[in-house]
Amino acid sequence: GWGGLQQAFVRPDGSFAKGWEAEAKELKDLLSPEEYRAAESSTRNAHYTSPEIVKAIWSVAQRLGFRGGRVLEPSVGSGNFLGLAPGALKGRAQFTGAELDPITGGIAKQLYPAANIKAPLGFQDLQIPDNYFELAVGNPPFGSERLYDPKRKEAARFSIHNYFFAKSVETLKPGGVLAMVITNSFMDAANTAARAYIADRARLVGAIRLPNNAFLANAGTEVTTDIVILQKYADGTPAAEKDRSWVNIGSIRDKEGRETPLNEYFVQHPEMMLGDFGRYGTMYGPEQPALVSRPGEDLQALLKKSIDALPADILPSRVTEEVADNAVQRELDPVAVPVGSLMIGPDGNIEMRVPDFLNETRTRVRDDITGKDKDRITGMVKLRDTFTKLRRAQIDEHASDSDIESLRGDLNREYDAFVKDFGPLNADTNRRAFQDDPTWPQVSALETDFDKGLSKTAAAKTGEKARPATAKKAPIFARRTQEPYRRPDSAATAKDALAIVLGDVGYVDMPRIAALYGKPEPEIVKELGDRIYLTPDGSYETADLYLSGNVKQKLARAEEAANENPAFSRNVQALRDVIPADIEPVDIDVKAGAPWVPAKHVADFVNDML
Repeated sequence: GWGGLQQAFVRPDGSFAKGWEAEAKELKDLLSPEEYRAAESSTRNAHYTSPEIVKAIWSVAQRLGFRGGRVLEPSVGSGNFLGLAPGALKGRAQFTGAELDPITGGIAKQLYPAANIKAPLGFQDLQIPDNYFELAVGNPPFGSERLYDPKRKEAARFSIHNYFFAKSVETLKPGGVLAMVITNSFMDAANTAARAYIADRARLVGAIRLPNNAFLANAGTEVTTDIVILQKYADGTPAAEKDRSWVNIGSIRDKEGRETPLNEYFVQHPEMMLGDFGRYGTMYGPEQPALVSRPGEDLQALLKKSIDALPADILPSRVTEEVADNAVQRELDPVAVPVGSLMIGPDGNIEMRVPDFLNETRTRVRDDITGKDKDRITGMVKLRDTFTKLRRAQIDEHASDSDIESLRGDLNREYDAFVKDFGPLNADTNRRAFQDDPTWPQVSALETDFDKGLSKTAAAKTGEKARPATAKKAPIFARRTQEPYRRPDSAATAKDALAIVLGDVGYVDMPRIAALYGKPEPEIVKELGDRIYLTPDGSYETADLYLSGNVKQKLARAEEAANENPAFSRNVQALRDVIPADIEPVDIDVKAGAPWVPAKHVADFVNDML
């Protein structure tokens, strides 16, 4: 949401954008440190969407037949898409969305309380079932970074904007539609992996390329963008019926006759480009492919004409029935009570936590657990919960010794009462009752040296003496087994100070290091030597971070900086030392049918071989 206000933030070297010093200082005073970091981080990839483009996307949705249902907005911002939804959809559309930035997300929640907006929360952490939404709209953040999503590992291997598209498509119902505005790199990227992934799941209904000034007034950015419309395939759609032509990259000649790469869809449908496509000087450099508006043309009229060219009423009838699962929302600790865990409900019944729905924790009554098993499980759940409280208290620097002793006393009393009624926790009858609970290993660990004993019947057969099942209490019943982390307030060496700061904040924070070590920055930099590098933008990075990634790009920036400041010659040499040798074209294997190879090249190869 802050992409158009980069000047309002203090630069890494402490300076200000010209004419913005007062605003930058005021903004830093108004926001908490966490809010400021989140806002500053979003300047790289989050921009507001102009009302005209938002309205156009809603026109697309209505053209395709959307009359109501569940709507996903994966990057809500302050809620432009919600606020500009057509009046005809009021009361007929149910919105769900996520927003990572706490300020813009908080604004959206206040403006649209009826919407289910999760903020601050990244889309990667929004728990959504597949096949749930009728429509997905928005303007996903753009960038090369990847997000961590262990539940969608395939989609998470793509850059952030491609991930947003992939996950959004997966959460659509069969026949559901996605209509989003995105940078033209989605359609025109030479790497076709993301498009191929999505083309296996959805068909391209159409795309409208917008001129590079469409976001200039609202977001302060000049970039060519596309409104991309996708419709999710029905389950079981044969591969032969899936259109993959838009995965490929073709080319066209611009006004100067130069070949310019372009998605095959736009090669076949140039009328869907609302301007002149070619190579121009842009914010990303000279001679960059871009679409520029034609003087005197009305963008809104062109948009309407393109939208009218899209197919009409292709969405299936809204599916409104719900599948009852008898689950209820419960406020509980998602870490202490993971999915599948048993717990005691408000009415004393045994409940089990089921998978979250739209990030709400839920449980379902286990009415199949009755009698003695219910009593056993009730006792073990109480023990587990007290055990969890005691372990947390032990590592809580604010917990007093008396608090910890009180919890230890509760744990001993509950354990003794349980053993009196049901025997050791690890006895077969107790283990069978609770072993499917994911917290069973914690409960089991409350005992050591377990001996399952020997029944009179078994003893008679072996000639041994019968004995009851026994176990010893774990050490936590008698003494503290953990200590809270206490952050060091000093360091003996610069290396130690760096390690402490990296552990605390994850990056090189020179003022923190200086505070711990008690020496000025120049001495610290000298002592750390090749462990850190000053980057051309004025911040420090660890060697393993700076000397990895796109080292060729970093080298180019370092060489440019070294021309003005010889101190960066050190960076230049270090980066040259780590650049790997280029792979020769002959060493690159291309599999037949690779989606990133244009069909034209394959056809030319076959003709040449024949």
